[in-house]
Order: sequence, then structure tokens, then C-alpha cells
Amino acid sequence: DPDIKHLYSLFTSEENASVVFTAEYFERLGQEQPTQGPFRTLFILEDGEPIGEAKFETDPPKLVTREPHTAWLALMIGEARCRGRGLAASVVAHLEGLAAASGAQRVEVGIFGYNERSLRLFEKQGYEEFARRPERIWWNGRMWEDVRLLKTL
Repeated sequence: DPDIKHLYSLFTSEENASVVFTAEYFERLGQEQPTQGPFRTLFILEDGEPIGEAKFETDPPKLVTREPHTAWLALMIGEARCRGRGLAASVVAHLEGLAAASGAQRVEVGIFGYNERSLRLFEKQGYEEFARRPERIWWNGRMWEDVRLLKTL
């Protein structure tokens, strides 16, 4: 959905924010998998139809937390009709269980500063903000911070 690409893609400039995503882009993206540590990529289905994607990976380079056994979660509910029904909270809980079973001791998430809905979701799930990296993401005519939250499992 082009209307929400700013919620799941990190754009560092106005120029790369204008990129148009194609089916080929998503096929290539779907083939990129972490090269280290446990990970899972899940499709979120409703009545057999994909409505989103969720994943966790352990100890990836993008972590601000440099503690071993830290998982990174990512989640996107792509269908607007499926948002606001508590589905994301259930998916986060499921991912946390998978991460814990793989040996993760904590979970870090990165939320774009303008995505207040996601910030509220993770705070309600017990995540606490521990870092703000200023001017990391381009959207809506300006640079925004990357907000990092952490939860101990």
C-alpha cells in the first residue's frame, strides 16, 4: 500500500522517499534473510488472505543495544481495515514468545518518531524508550527521529 510505505521503510532523504515500490522490489525484499542468529518471518493472515508481515531476528547489526541475546521485532499490518482491533498486540506477544524460545533475553524495536500509534502499542506491551536517534528518517517534508524501545523477556 503506497499510502503507508513511510511506516515500514526507512527513507534518509526526500529523493529516496519518492521511490515507487514494485512487485519485483517486494519479491527481492522477501528473499533477503538474516545471515546470523535465530530468526522468523511470518505472514499475518485473515481468512487465508495476507494482511501483514511480522518478524524477529536475534543480534542483528541494526540494534542500538549491543547486548548479546537481543531480538529485533518488526511488524506491519498492511490492510487498514485490520488495524485497531488488537491484532498487532497479539502478534507482538507471539513474536516475543518465539524470540524467548530461541534464547533472546530482551527485545528492541525501532519506531519512526511520527508513528505514534506504534509507539503507544509497544509502550502498552511493556516496552520502555531508551534512545532517540535524531534526524534518521525522511517523511512529510522533514527529518524525524528513530525511537528505540526495549523490553526484558
